[in-house]
Amino acid sequence: MTKFVSLSIACGIIFTAAIAFADPFSTTIQDGSSITAMRDTACGGSTDVYPVSLPASCMGDIDTTTGNITISSCMFSPSSAVSGFLITLSASSGSGNYDGATLSVAPDINVNVTDDPPMFVNCDSTTPVTVNLSGPVDPVSGGTITFSGSAPGPTFTPGGSCPALVAGTLNCLLNTVVASTLNVTIP
Repeated sequence: MTKFVSLSIACGIIFTAAIAFADPFSTTIQDGSSITAMRDTACGGSTDVYPVSLPASCMGDIDTTTGNITISSCMFSPSSAVSGFLITLSASSGSGNYDGATLSVAPDINVNVTDDPPMFVNCDSTTPVTVNLSGPVDPVSGGTITFSGSAPGPTFTPGGSCPALVAGTLNCLLNTVVASTLNVTIP
């Protein structure tokens, strides 16, 4: 019985200690942030720079021992950067790390598109877009995290309130994410 009580107390201390090392973490995205997407060759193959609509932020938890971040939510204001559509980005998962000087995050971004003004189109991406953003971020003054490379853009599947023509157009326009620059602060 004594061993069981000792084991129970030890487990309780370890569990309590593990909880004590996780703190809330959030970043606020600032003006001047953008996402660059490359069109498919069928749509001209050019690149388009889309400003990030504000307010925008990401939240989650950070392990104060390792700096590892678990993203639980990212919220972005709807954007009308693509004529005739409202594009809203969001995330409910992702990961990262912050060592007090460099912030690295990879949110799993979901994309929702409605017509503007909203009437009958409502398309959700079927897979999230994940890019690794990294850069120097001061805990007081903030900084800039960037991505440069090539990542598959959101994929839209026709059906229901997502007409085939709209899904095809979105897949063509937002084919590949090639860059992103986010100016962030850590409140």
